[in-house]
Amino acid sequence: MDSDNLRLGIIDMSLPVELFNSARRRLEDPPISDGDNDTCSDLSDDDCEPHIPSSSDEECSDSASDTECDNLNRVDDTVEKFVLGRDKITKWYAESPRPEKDLQPNIVHEEAGVHSDFPTRSEYAAFNFFITDEIIAITLKATNQRGSVVHGANWKNVNAVELMGWLGLHIRCGVDRDNFRHIDELFSAKTGPPIYQATMSRARFLQIKKCIRFDDMNTRMERKSGEQGWLAPIHDVFERFVEACQVNYKASAYVTIDELLLPFRGKCPFKVYMPQKTDKYGIKVWSMADATNAYLLNAQIYREKVGQAETNPQRVVHDLIATIENTGRNVTTGNLFTDFSLAKSLLDKNLTLLGTLRRNKPEIPSSFKRSKGRKIYSTEFGFSKEERVMICSYVPKKGKAVLMLSSMHFNKDVQEKDPFKPHVILDYDATKGGVDQLDVLVKNYTCKRISNRWPLVVFYWMVDIAGYNSFVSFTEKNPTAYEGPRQRRKFLTVLAERLCLPQIKQYSQSYGRFMPCHVKMCVKAFLNREDRPSVTQSEGEEKKRKCGFCSMNINKKKKKSCTNCDKPICAEHSYSVCTECLPYL
Repeated sequence: MDSDNLRLGIIDMSLPVELFNSARRRLEDPPISDGDNDTCSDLSDDDCEPHIPSSSDEECSDSASDTECDNLNRVDDTVEKFVLGRDKITKWYAESPRPEKDLQPNIVHEEAGVHSDFPTRSEYAAFNFFITDEIIAITLKATNQRGSVVHGANWKNVNAVELMGWLGLHIRCGVDRDNFRHIDELFSAKTGPPIYQATMSRARFLQIKKCIRFDDMNTRMERKSGEQGWLAPIHDVFERFVEACQVNYKASAYVTIDELLLPFRGKCPFKVYMPQKTDKYGIKVWSMADATNAYLLNAQIYREKVGQAETNPQRVVHDLIATIENTGRNVTTGNLFTDFSLAKSLLDKNLTLLGTLRRNKPEIPSSFKRSKGRKIYSTEFGFSKEERVMICSYVPKKGKAVLMLSSMHFNKDVQEKDPFKPHVILDYDATKGGVDQLDVLVKNYTCKRISNRWPLVVFYWMVDIAGYNSFVSFTEKNPTAYEGPRQRRKFLTVLAERLCLPQIKQYSQSYGRFMPCHVKMCVKAFLNREDRPSVTQSEGEEKKRKCGFCSMNINKKKKKSCTNCDKPICAEHSYSVCTECLPYL
């Protein structure tokens, strides 16, 4: 195109479209010259130097709208601030990079509580749901096997009724807190509760305790060398108990993972020393409990001191949460378990993590650690842009900082009053005590007695947990069954009696008419008149017997006998009394 035609506004329509539009824009929007520049104003349009666009002009081209230009300028003005962790990789942003509408709280689609098939007809049935018939069968087989080896032909096999009565006595001992009381005092006619003598003899109680076992002795060494390892003496019973705890109850939206210590100072290959615990020495159990009512959901015994796979806290957490994966729940842990990689792995399983952090984690920025220059009650937040994880550092007092990690929170909410704690710490305080609360409650009424065998110590703990879990389940199904204070103590008292009652009947029938008088008085307190053993013969079979109080040289035989102890008595050693005067004797 000629420059003259262009200057005159004549455009050749045969040009390509791109050149045609370019020429048209140059006619409609001629370049504006600077009035103060005399040199450029004196020159013609062709001789003037072309305008060099700036960087902002390049971004805001003619094709961009005014709104887009404003947005670009606003982005340039605000630079996202972040700090790096000590690993020089993890970025923590001062502001949440996610909008609030994209963040949803934990959504649990399952209704928390007891399974619909849980038996609620009695306390005995609730307890039997955890200490199952299968556990009792395994224990009976192993106990009778051991008893026949120790006592030979003098051993009398234990049956299910007798074993449940033996457990009932232990539970009653825990309710009365007589764990360290001597066994002679418990079975004494003067000082002991009558339920002990009515259930079994002192010798039988000690005999069962000495011979009770939980596995087949013939295959123990083979199982020890396999997957069961040192837990072979109680592995099968423990696994079935934990499975019963998992099946019965659905957890709430918050669960707690922590460690328990079963006090034990005897010989055990995996005994640990924990100076922060009250009992110091014992068997460590990894546990997961409901944060609302401390119901035990899962457990695992720490059994080895060597091997990275066994001591890895992340491995423990993944094993314990296997039953609640993809349910939207939150897992609260202590600083032993909490880790940035664990939080990310739990998010992949639709679970959130909340817990305290140790200062040696490489993802923590140096500015988040304790410093004397930070103000008291001040909080610093850090948000991860790649993952939905946040950390915070709170200063409760000068020179100290509390580090928290959470994948459940993603905001800067803080208390509006002193001490201005962030909501992350408030939620952690509300959900961290599930396992610790369970440990305290169980030890209040523990059935454990002194023993040098660690499998029996673990079994005592299982009975304690079964008593507590059955109480939680039974009262949830029957909220009006126990009212007022000490509801759990009342429940355990009734449970102990329900467990002993079938054994009391069996024990009294085995004695028959030759039961000692003081034992018969104890049995009378628990059995109804129709359930008591018959102490008199029928009229056709009734025979004369010698009086039990007359001397040997006096041969007085009478049909009359004592209605209480069934001893034959004569008229000299008896007297008649009516039913109205009987209570005043």
